[in-house]
Amino acid sequence: MYLFHFVEKYDHLPWLKCEFFFCAAMSLAYIVTSIFATTIGESVGYAIGFFGLCAIIAYGLDSYLKFNKWKTGLPPQ
Repeated sequence: MYLFHFVEKYDHLPWLKCEFFFCAAMSLAYIVTSIFATTIGESVGYAIGFFGLCAIIAYGLDSYLKFNKWKTGLPPQ
């Protein structure tokens, strides 16, 4: 959306709110799937759990930053 300037063209839409909910939902999804993958017990499950933890941290941090921008009223870009 940012690449093709849809955010600038349709600035009346709540972009930060949508991105915040998307990042929060992805963080919760990665929490569930990482726990499930690590409890399988195979050697691949531990690698999936580690990279899932990295994704949880990345999406969690991004959702925190989006939430702060959304509450302060900053524009998406």
